[in-house]
Amino acid sequence: MIVVVAGAAGSGKTTLGRELARALRLPLLDLDTITNPLLDGLGAVTDPDGAEPLHWNDAKLRPTMRPARYAALRAVLADQRDSGVGAVLVAPFTAELRGGAEWDALVEAAGVVPKVVWLHADAATLAARRAERGAERDTHIVDPSTDTPPAIEHLSIEAALSTSQQLAAVQRALGLGRTIKASAPIFDQVFAAGLFDLDGTLIDSTPAVNRSWAQLAREYGLEGDLLAAGHGQPAAQLLAAIFPPEQVAGALARIIEIEADEVADVIALPGRRRRWRRWVTTRRRSSRVARDSSPATGSPPPGSCGPRSS
Repeated sequence: MIVVVAGAAGSGKTTLGRELARALRLPLLDLDTITNPLLDGLGAVTDPDGAEPLHWNDAKLRPTMRPARYAALRAVLADQRDSGVGAVLVAPFTAELRGGAEWDALVEAAGVVPKVVWLHADAATLAARRAERGAERDTHIVDPSTDTPPAIEHLSIEAALSTSQQLAAVQRALGLGRTIKASAPIFDQVFAAGLFDLDGTLIDSTPAVNRSWAQLAREYGLEGDLLAAGHGQPAAQLLAAIFPPEQVAGALARIIEIEADEVADVIALPGRRRRWRRWVTTRRRSSRVARDSSPATGSPPPGSCGPRSS
């Protein structure tokens, strides 16, 4: 298996690529790891048009440096292919994602059409992450439009998700989730009902949830990621840890309202529509979000087991 993890600098592709390589037990081929030590060791490059030396990632040198760096990556990939070993590749792959000659060269080196994972982030997120790490090479980067998805077949993953959430989404898309054998005793049982979590089990609304909480932060003039240490916590509990006591109720009402409206890319997880005709939630907030997201997922609206605040 050849998996390509692509995205702009600062999107978190190296972090996800490393975890994916570990989970799949495949070699990690990172463009920066393969080429940067040599280029950094060579030092600044003389600018034929000026007195100041240039960093190797300067735009003036890109017509030479870019093809050479990716040629090195493809050569290492071809060695893996000839050895009968797969790999996880990490690089921006800006030209490759547009298709054309660069993509064809990558496919030839891989020997198969790679599975492509594209990490998507807005410009503000990328800028903040680069500023935090302070790498010199980032000062020479020219980003493609963050609103233009790849032209080739790919899996789009929100960079704002945690690494574990990203990894789970990729594994699910690759068909690598944990399976239960058809002969397992559980399939001989008859159940009147089942109790399941909503998000992450029946639906996936994580990108929408992240956007909702980012909007709440903006409305209250807060900086940072409110969900950074709060995924999995009830909203009221998380808000109580962030807001003054007198603001918690208002913030809770507002986040419920935002989340109920933010359902554009909520999806039903595989098997959800196939298995469940009627379903029930036990939490008041989940009932509203689930009800409002039902049209987006193609699922029937839920019932409710009674009010219990989240």
